[in-house]
Amino acid sequence: MDPVAEEFLETYKRVDKFIAESFSIERNGMSEYISMMEACSGQMFQNPDRKDDYYTLKHLRWVRNQLVHEIGAAEKGVCKDSDLQDLRAFYGDLIAGDDPLAQFLGKRRKKAFFSSPPPAAAASGCGCLIPLICAIPAAAVLICFLNFFISFPAA
Repeated sequence: MDPVAEEFLETYKRVDKFIAESFSIERNGMSEYISMMEACSGQMFQNPDRKDDYYTLKHLRWVRNQLVHEIGAAEKGVCKDSDLQDLRAFYGDLIAGDDPLAQFLGKRRKKAFFSSPPPAAAASGCGCLIPLICAIPAAAVLICFLNFFISFPAA
């Protein structure tokens, strides 16, 4: 297998696992993350950068699926070095709490709600990253739900 494709798959597994553990889901972390972005697409995609992020993540998921499910995809050059760089950048943003959903929800609001880590996170040295990320799906869904009903006047 192409070394770039191999590194891409390993990095993708790390990202997928990080998202799944952070959101307390069993599997398909990247797909769940993309679904959360889609749930807020009306508001979130008003920022062109967020829309670009969304399409980049969908492309990265497509690359992963090609490498895993299509025979000879690695040799066909499906995975480019730029794909690996994009995936690494997204992983770094996730770890730093500067990913697209975090940016959409606003760091200040999240910090106000999650100023101290739970005991398990503090003991493991995770700081407040885990509760911060775990709150993203619930907060994103709530915000999108409220924005939907607020934007339509009562009949």
